[in-house]
Amino acid sequence: MSSIQPQPEQVFRHAAQVVAQAEGLRVSDVLNPRGWSARRARHRAIYLASTVFDIGGRPLARACGCNHFTVQRALAAVEDAREKATIDTLIEQLGEALNAQFA
Repeated sequence: MSSIQPQPEQVFRHAAQVVAQAEGLRVSDVLNPRGWSARRARHRAIYLASTVFDIGGRPLARACGCNHFTVQRALAAVEDAREKATIDTLIEQLGEALNAQFA
């Protein structure tokens, strides 16, 4: 990661791209989810933006166009899902891919 911290909007958009590609969705599906798989993908993009780049809940909520409670729910949902080894591995791989985009 470079020494300049990217903007939350930029990070979230890249996270959405990484997740969309991994899950076979369009980026627009992640940015404006309709249906369970798109919402889950959006949760993962929020989680990645938050954890990989240490973006706080409120700035991330503004970047996502949602409120900070939605961000908190997304973070909790992904954290709970990471108890499964396959999900944990997927999130690690997605995080590495996102981080590589800003290297």
